[in-house]
Amino acid sequence: MTDARPPAELTYEEAMAELDAILTELDRGQVDVDSLTARLARGVELIEDLDARIRRARDDLERLTPRLDALGRQETGDRT
Repeated sequence: MTDARPPAELTYEEAMAELDAILTELDRGQVDVDSLTARLARGVELIEDLDARIRRARDDLERLTPRLDALGRQETGDRT
């Protein structure tokens, strides 16, 4: 698959859909031997990118949650 866009250019949903399609092809034995390595490599590339996105999102949430909690305490007058 030489015309595939880099995973970073795909939305999360697009990358997941492509990965799901690859996994379905592999599961059903629909990938010929000549393209097996390329499809598997693309799957790994997508998984790595998706994992990095999830990690970044988790890190962002961990960083932002205390700020949100502080705002909530300000609104309610809670000083704890």
